[in-house]
Amino acid sequence: MSEKFPLQAISEVADPQKIRVVIFINGEMVHVPLSALLAHVQAQLDSLDARVTALEAP
Repeated sequence: MSEKFPLQAISEVADPQKIRVVIFINGEMVHVPLSALLAHVQAQLDSLDARVTALEAP
């Protein structure tokens, strides 16, 4: 990266809420807090787990 935006090791981040992820959607770059992205993924995994458990039940 440039001197204007030096890379920072993730272990040096004091506040994890400040970690943002840049993604490319519909031809545009957008950014989202990592915690919000992971919360959505966790909700989807919980839903999938509940559906699988229901299928496994006799």
